[in-house]
Amino acid sequence: MPAVALPSGRLGVLLVALVAVSGCARLGLSRPDAPVRPLDGLLVRPDLQALVDAQVRRDGAALVAALTHADPHVRARAAFALGSVQDAAAVEPLLDALRDDAPAVRADAAFALGQTADSTRGVALLVALRTEATAAVQTELVDALGKTGGRADLRDLLGVALPAGLEPARARALSRMATRGVTGGAAWSAAHLLAPDAAVREAASFAFERAPVAAWRGHLPAVRAAFDALAPLDPARMHLARALGRAAEAQDVPRLAAALAATGSDWRTRVNVAGALGALRADAAARAA
Repeated sequence: MPAVALPSGRLGVLLVALVAVSGCARLGLSRPDAPVRPLDGLLVRPDLQALVDAQVRRDGAALVAALTHADPHVRARAAFALGSVQDAAAVEPLLDALRDDAPAVRADAAFALGQTADSTRGVALLVALRTEATAAVQTELVDALGKTGGRADLRDLLGVALPAGLEPARARALSRMATRGVTGGAAWSAAHLLAPDAAVREAASFAFERAPVAAWRGHLPAVRAAFDALAPLDPARMHLARALGRAAEAQDVPRLAAALAATGSDWRTRVNVAGALGALRADAAARAA
């Protein structure tokens, strides 16, 4: 195969980085269910490389214009690029792209909308979610709601019927909302701390690590029960350990001390347990542990 000449300097580095992102799960709160973005020939297609140039220049207008291109690869790449440009003028065209014939375009448009921080478009995202049949697009729509949705969107997200495979995405979205101070999903998260799906458990537990304690203190019994019941290597326990430290109740010192002394547990859990005991350092047993 002939060698492909790459642009030198900043653009060359960015192209390589974008190819890596294209083939990998997007970063953020752990997403084992994240869809893999299809390869689109970026390194050998000048028209796609021109979109990367527009992305570097933060030229939202050029990228928006490409959303109506005849080639779905161009439309998808333009939508994906708008996720980093975060141009407010692109929100309406991206919403239109949620009705594109190509699932890849719809998925990238949903991803980009999640990066806009526009909290007024939750209804449109939910409407798209209710009519969308492609799992990869559904995942991105739910993720976008978690990044941008408000209290009304949270209530709707709790009530919408989702396929079982989308429950990790729902749990992750509720946790992201809680992190942003959009509370009201603690009961759902508490009820899923011992869910059979490990991805649901981890995402649900994350809400208690990050949300204001006042929003979930009433669910401390469920947090304690899950921390005690989960296997030592279950990643959900690391979030629950930090939650117990934030709650800072002396009755949790014995369980935290036992977890710190236990062998064979996840090192991340032990780190968070040590931090939780530090938050309770006024207690002599916590200091001893």
